[in-house]
Amino acid sequence: MEKLKQQPGNPYVFCSNTHKNGRIVNIEKAWQKIRKRADLNDVRIHDLRHSFASFAIKQGLDLYQVAKLLGHKNIRTTTRYAHLAREDLIKASNIVGGVFVK
Repeated sequence: MEKLKQQPGNPYVFCSNTHKNGRIVNIEKAWQKIRKRADLNDVRIHDLRHSFASFAIKQGLDLYQVAKLLGHKNIRTTTRYAHLAREDLIKASNIVGGVFVK
């Protein structure tokens, strides 16, 4: 990411020299090269959205914040993205349970 060249006045991380608004429209060729180099043949670019949501939840962001970051209008959509590990759910349950223990 650090090696990516920024274009003056272009807010996008991945810039295009050919598209009129300066953003890349199709990254399929680049994604195929990345997957091949990383030996990630079964990873779809959409999987990265799921990972992002799960990592965000694990770092303490709430579903509403993650929904906004992903551009979801309906929070129910976000619940399908935010996969929680069993250990995280147990930890959360224990926190709530601690309220009732004296």
